[in-house]
Amino acid sequence: MMGLIASALLATLTDTSGRVPSSFLEIATYFTFQANVIAMATWGALVFYAVQRQRRGDASPRWLEYARAFTAANLVAIGAIYWIAIAPLGLQDGPQLIYVMVVSHLVTPLYAAVEHMLVGSRTPLPWRHVWWLTTYATVWVCIAVLRSLLGGTAVYDYLDTALGFTAIVTGLAWNYAILFGASMGAMRIRRWRRWSETGTRLTPRQGVSTPPLDEGTRLSAPTLHR
Repeated sequence: MMGLIASALLATLTDTSGRVPSSFLEIATYFTFQANVIAMATWGALVFYAVQRQRRGDASPRWLEYARAFTAANLVAIGAIYWIAIAPLGLQDGPQLIYVMVVSHLVTPLYAAVEHMLVGSRTPLPWRHVWWLTTYATVWVCIAVLRSLLGGTAVYDYLDTALGFTAIVTGLAWNYAILFGASMGAMRIRRWRRWSETGTRLTPRQGVSTPPLDEGTRLSAPTLHR
């Protein structure tokens, strides 16, 4: 999956359809691009800690379970928002960009959701930490809207302040509803998990501890991303 994401990012940077900005710095401002880079980093870290566990028995740090939840929630939100409000943008600009759109807005969100639902500890994350999964998107949106307000190019059309305050607020409201729903699901839905982080099948009573994951808990890393 990391290789597939890397190929889509490379295809984005080399696209000549005219749809993609020519500047790398401008491309890097797109939330989809950033979220997929974060997904690669997260899954790469999981593989690293899986190898460490096999070699030395080291457990993975607690933040990786939050990173997994962040990755799944944000990629699912990206996919939903794209197909609801942005498509067919990018799907009419040649096979290279179609490949990018399908990988970034369909394949990776589906993979992240399925992997997160089926693999890992069944211990849920605390509700109070849902903000950890949504803060990054909030900061990004604030910067994007401010950029448009100051006369810069709107990263996405629905964030163009020329549409008016009501349109911006309405768009952001349903965007955040999707993101919060995906984030809460990523933090709490554990009943369908069938394999541990090491790839062994869980029995009905394995992988569960109460209360929800708290400070000091250590998690082993998945090995299914290699």
